Amino acid sequence: MKKIFALVLAVFFVQLAISQDSTLSVVSPSLYKPMNGDVGFSFNMQANVTNFQLNNFTDGFGNNSLFMRYYVKDDVVFRLGLGLTSVNEKYQSVDSVSTTLVEWDSTYSRTDFYISPGFEKHMYASERLDPYVGANVSIGKVGQARMKGITLITDTSGTSSGTDQYEVSGTQDGGFLFGINLITGFNYFISERLSIGAEYRWGYNVFRTGGNWTQISTVTPVNGNSTTSKQQGAFLTTVSNLGVNSNVGITLSYFFGKPKS
Repeated sequence: MKKIFALVLAVFFVQLAISQDSTLSVVSPSLYKPMNGDVGFSFNMQANVTNFQLNNFTDGFGNNSLFMRYYVKDDVVFRLGLGLTSVNEKYQSVDSVSTTLVEWDSTYSRTDFYISPGFEKHMYASERLDPYVGANVSIGKVGQARMKGITLITDTSGTSSGTDQYEVSGTQDGGFLFGINLITGFNYFISERLSIGAEYRWGYNVFRTGGNWTQISTVTPVNGNSTTSKQQGAFLTTVSNLGVNSNVGITLSYFFGKPKS
């Protein structure tokens, strides 16, 4: 991917040098490019000889997110990445071993939120080529995870009646993400309002996960009293990096707006 991007950048700079004139820093009207008031959405693009796929952008946690651009001016763009992921999982199983019936039921839930506002400054290179520089800030929160599991064990031999119950529940603190990045990239318009492009980011990012956790276990036998035990602790991981992030890769964008006159 880096070699492809380097080749594309080389072609871009050659074309930029050829077309260099007094209008280099000003976006001229174009039949293909968006203009003031237009809104666009972008997707990651993966393609080979036998397969073509469009995927959502992913946020700092790897979850799917929406990525959009709004043209404040013909050459100034507000960009926004937005992700909201709610995980609610439920697992059930029933198993019979000899004269024992084992039923297992568990749930897991967590909600993550991510937002990444930024801006782009576009420069004129040609009728179709649209290079830009910019910056963005990434902020995200991993929600607290909640887990619960219940196991029911029943003797089916007839020698005893009732069911033993084992219940385990717990919570785990989530975390947060923060990043600030400089951006450089380009769009190449293959038709009116439709473009492919690529983007690189350079900046600082920190990702912290974990924190306090608790686990409560309750055992309820067929005969006798139930017992409850509680465990708690803390586990925290922090990862930070300063450097290039090229995971945006190749993009496909389409822009909506007023018809061009």
